[in-house]
Amino acid sequence: MARRAATREDVDARILRQIELGEKLRAHNIRTQEDLEKSYSESQRWDAYNFDLLMSLLDSGQISLDYNRGFSESNDASFLGRTEELRAQIAKKVTTLHSLRDRLDLVFQPLKERAIDRRSVFLVHGHDLGQRESVARYLEKLGLNVVILQEKTTAGRTIIEQFEQHSAVDFAVVLLTADDMGATRNSQDFHPRARQNVIFELGYFCGSLGRARVCALYEEGVELPSDFHGVIYISLSSLEWQLKLARELRLAEMEIDVATLLG
Repeated sequence: MARRAATREDVDARILRQIELGEKLRAHNIRTQEDLEKSYSESQRWDAYNFDLLMSLLDSGQISLDYNRGFSESNDASFLGRTEELRAQIAKKVTTLHSLRDRLDLVFQPLKERAIDRRSVFLVHGHDLGQRESVARYLEKLGLNVVILQEKTTAGRTIIEQFEQHSAVDFAVVLLTADDMGATRNSQDFHPRARQNVIFELGYFCGSLGRARVCALYEEGVELPSDFHGVIYISLSSLEWQLKLARELRLAEMEIDVATLLG
């Protein structure tokens, strides 16, 4: 998703439009289960558009933190409970949009053109260093410059500062490996999950590069994020994961060594 230049007035007007749409959604007359499901669907589309819009117009890492994308399930499974919970969550998102609009002078920065480097790839990983090395060495065989945060000097910077410094790339490969176990509240049904920092960085690159320039490689059985529609997921158990990854790199117009694929 390429970011486009926009004036402060344009950004303000587009956020205001989303606020007005949110107010209309919250005011929907929901009488039946069918009405409720339709409102959920429309609200989810509105919510997804809000997030993509903010990430495309505002050059600020705070957006992914300020705007909590997605709708959580209501603890009250009744029709009335679900209806009120949906309206409450829409209202909360509208309030966030109002807050961003009020702070526009702080969060809006005119976007600057950056040099395009079609050979730089950021590799996001968890605790499975074996998988990290396997993927990193393959990317290097393709002639790409692989950025791995742990291999960079810290120079006294915090992890976030290091991440911001080295994340100016044109493609990101995210490894989702079974590093953690998680379950929903009051449940003992645990499932393997990727580290939370890995999920955060996945979202960061979806916003900064666009989903077409992010590819997630996952271990079978690992719980996949539900809010990243459009991201390419490739199973590491597939014998063709390398070819599939190379195909996504070529579709993103990354400059890879085609001879490696033929060898």
